[in-house]
Amino acid sequence: GDTVGMSGPWPPKRMRNLRLPGECVNIVCFGVGITEAIEIVRGELKRGDAKRIILLYANRYREDAFFRKELSEIQARTQSSSTDCIFRLAYLYSREDKNSMVDGELKGRVDTDLLKDVFDLPSSSGQIGKHREQRFLIVGSRKMIEDTWKLLEPLEYNRENH
Repeated sequence: GDTVGMSGPWPPKRMRNLRLPGECVNIVCFGVGITEAIEIVRGELKRGDAKRIILLYANRYREDAFFRKELSEIQARTQSSSTDCIFRLAYLYSREDKNSMVDGELKGRVDTDLLKDVFDLPSSSGQIGKHREQRFLIVGSRKMIEDTWKLLEPLEYNRENH
C-alpha cells in the first residue's frame, strides 16, 4: 500500500467551528485546490441556502484545469433546475494566449479589481446589506491564500467576518 506523510496540528488552528452567514459564496481556487473547492460547491448547492455561488478557478494554462466535465455538469444542472441558487464559473489563466480565450475564461492574475468584477462585490462596507452577504473560501498554497486576503482588504473584507 501507498502511504502519505502529514504534519501540522490537528485540528488546524484556523478551522472554523461554524459556517459564516452570507448568501453569496465566493470561492477562489488555485490549481489542484479544485478538489476541495468542487466539494464545497456541491455541499453549498445541496444545503440550498446560498443565493449565489461563484467559483474563480485560476491556473497557468487551460490544460492545467481539472474537473472540467464535472464543473460543466454542475453548471448545466443549476441552470436547468428550479433552484433559486445561481452558480457561475470563471476560469482564469495567467499564461494562456489572450486571443484563445472563450466565454467564461479570463486572462491575467488575481488582483483586487478582478475579484471585485468576478464576484460583483460592492466597493465598500457602505453598502451594508450586500457587503455583509459575502462569504469567501480561498483554496491554494498558504501564500496564495494570504495574498488573496490582502487583495480583499481594500474592499473591506476580512477572514473573521467573511
